[in-house]
Amino acid sequence: MPKDQPETHQDQESQKPVDRIENKASAAQRLATPKRNLKVVKWIGTVPAVGVCSYCCMQFKVPLTAMKSVADAHESLRVRFTEHKCKPEDASVRRIRWTG
Repeated sequence: MPKDQPETHQDQESQKPVDRIENKASAAQRLATPKRNLKVVKWIGTVPAVGVCSYCCMQFKVPLTAMKSVADAHESLRVRFTEHKCKPEDASVRRIRWTG
């Protein structure tokens, strides 16, 4: 790179502190985010009808309007699961919470 051009954020030296900050932020986010998965617990034929969060046991029902196609049902469950906030329950009192 010629010396007369201004340095940009793409230069190696400029990127290193940013990379360190991003790595620290992603590590902190991994620690703060619980390990959770969506598990389908009820099927109507090949269409998923009810899903459960493996971390907080919240249940997600697929609305009847989304039951018309497998893709819509999957998307409905995925969106509801992704948008919910886990509230961990005491392990001895694992109850199921419903979302409509």
